[in-house]
Amino acid sequence: MCCSLHPSTLKASIIVGTYRSLVSPCPSCPFAPLPQEYTFARSVTATVCLHPLDI
Repeated sequence: MCCSLHPSTLKASIIVGTYRSLVSPCPSCPFAPLPQEYTFARSVTATVCLHPLDI
């Protein structure tokens, strides 16, 4: 489900928090680096991971 929305869509979504992971939380995200803190936003369809600098 991660990163099924485009980063620009995330800006229009409600940011509900951040989380940290010791492993890559978004292996399918070409724009998300490996182990770091990611912002996640929940929309009606998916949860999106995005690099903090992209917010």
